[in-house]
Amino acid sequence: MKIFFDNGYGVSVVRNDQFSNVKDDLYEIAVLQGTAKKYKLLDNVYRNLTDKQVELAIKAIQGEQVE
Repeated sequence: MKIFFDNGYGVSVVRNDQFSNVKDDLYEIAVLQGTAKKYKLLDNVYRNLTDKQVELAIKAIQGEQVE
């Protein structure tokens, strides 16, 4: 799933089991820059994240204050 924000950034979120044989309910996030029609993948890829870590990362990338 890809999500884009008004600040020019976005994220691609996938479960670990979508690209490996790992069945651990963890996720990988890649940071994107641009829009849904034209974007580039930045060097920031975060692996083995829990649901809560994904939520916090998305808020931070979106530009929200994270506690």
